[in-house]
Amino acid sequence: MGDSLKYVTSGRVTGMVAAAALGAFGASAVAPSVAQADEAAKPPPGWILGVDVRVRSETVEQSNFAEDALANTIRPRVSLQSPWFSNVRVFGEFEAVLAFGPEEFNNPAVGNPRFPVVADVESQEINQAYVEAKPFSGGYVKAGRFREVIGNQRFFGGVDWRQNNQTYDGAKATLTDFLPDTQFYYAYFGNVNRIFSEESLASVGGLQGDLESNIHLGEVIYGGAPFGTVRVYNYYTDVQANADVLSNNSFGINYSGNVPLGSGFSFKPYLEYAFQTDTADNPIDYQAHYYHIQPAVSYGGFKYGVVTLTPGFEVLGSDDGVRAFQTPFATLHKFNGFADQFLVTPNVGLQDLYVDATVKLRGFDGPAGGFLNGTLLKVAYHDFNTDEGNDDIASEFNAYVRMPLTPILKGLYVEAKYADFMDDEDTAVRGADVKKYIFGLGYKQSFDLTKILDDLK
Repeated sequence: MGDSLKYVTSGRVTGMVAAAALGAFGASAVAPSVAQADEAAKPPPGWILGVDVRVRSETVEQSNFAEDALANTIRPRVSLQSPWFSNVRVFGEFEAVLAFGPEEFNNPAVGNPRFPVVADVESQEINQAYVEAKPFSGGYVKAGRFREVIGNQRFFGGVDWRQNNQTYDGAKATLTDFLPDTQFYYAYFGNVNRIFSEESLASVGGLQGDLESNIHLGEVIYGGAPFGTVRVYNYYTDVQANADVLSNNSFGINYSGNVPLGSGFSFKPYLEYAFQTDTADNPIDYQAHYYHIQPAVSYGGFKYGVVTLTPGFEVLGSDDGVRAFQTPFATLHKFNGFADQFLVTPNVGLQDLYVDATVKLRGFDGPAGGFLNGTLLKVAYHDFNTDEGNDDIASEFNAYVRMPLTPILKGLYVEAKYADFMDDEDTAVRGADVKKYIFGLGYKQSFDLTKILDDLK
């Protein structure tokens, strides 16, 4: 456990954390979202205990392996958050990932190449440990080890789907009262704690559990745009630890809207463009473009649920097949299909033409309502092509369901996910068909210890 805190407690990183936090306010750098600013302004609760347990069984069938993978894991996570004391509070979280049953899968910690990969590595670690402060009105600072989610997580996210989170060692600062309808955000990260944990056997290429880095993130978010929000960003990523091929510098802008159309319909467009170059010690000289168009339509006039149809077209461009647009610290499972076949963008780039249909159930009465209300149903289809040459790569079908089991126990839920990746044999980009079947049972709940103790008096 001591090793898991080495980047949080070392004097070198502590100094960088403090410098980043102070420098952020000196430069008036600021916030990733209104939600983060609102979170810091909530009235102080007592001591909050968080319990999050998830049991999962994942099967992978991959056509270039003679044997299927099967991974059974359980991930208990326990956290404790203090009340606000003079505009300061602390948070700590411990996490373990444990495998049970036969070890019939491969990942960077197992080293079992007979089987396809299931990227849930057995580990025990301090998942988060940070201090946050509100030094003045509209100002917010966090420093230590923490999970960070930026926008839709296309560039930086927490990778919540995997059993082990991705977290960051560093600091961030947000400011919301400097200009009307405008937020500023700055973050510095000196280390990225990957989902592979410190148990990873890899030493190069980005599969390490820890990636020592020099990452600077800056954003300006304007909430006064017509029917939506505009975000302008620059993400400078200098990755060390024998993974300098991941280093890049990205500049971009996106628009996220919500336009009421009447009769229960709303139009929710999402538009994004970014430009990326190599940086720092990246040995590959490249430039690449990124586009994402997502004209979603939602209907909430149905008594028993909200239906959202989301067509989209995402392009991670290529520089003449030398190198493509990369987002190594994204929540990649959220993009380009549940089969996770494009965690690294192929050098020829990627075009993803997709459609997603989601239903969130509500309005059911009686005993069934405890199970059906809040149930999420999702299906999606992807058609993948190369950006360089526009050649067919594959297609993929996805399905997902998550159902609360509230009548049994508040916070209990069950989920299932299916992915069917169908490779195009004429294009040697992926080279295999992949099917994944994932079943999970989870429990997540928070408890106000102060209130519990008061009630016991």
